[in-house]
Amino acid sequence: MLLLGPRNTVDQNLNLLQRAGCVRLVYGQEMARQAQHLRTKHVDLSIHELPPHHELVAQATIPYPFIKTFSSAWNDPVLMLHSSGTTGTLEMTDKDDQTLITYRKP
Repeated sequence: MLLLGPRNTVDQNLNLLQRAGCVRLVYGQEMARQAQHLRTKHVDLSIHELPPHHELVAQATIPYPFIKTFSSAWNDPVLMLHSSGTTGTLEMTDKDDQTLITYRKP
């Protein structure tokens, strides 16, 4: 999952999407305008707007099969973050399960 900043320019977010190899963008209402602009610049990008939170949690869910074992998924990236860009180009960093565990409160 790559989290884009709503204050980033379209070109900054486009650069992040392309560097991460993203072909799907799931966004909330506050990113709707930027998502449309990104779609026009990234022809392979599939965009999907999320419903408001209260509607999302009220819907029935369908189980999603996860076929990897814990050991095979241990080092897979689960989250991609980016810098603020104050020094120039936005820099990405991957976070895996091991990194997220270190943020856990004791």
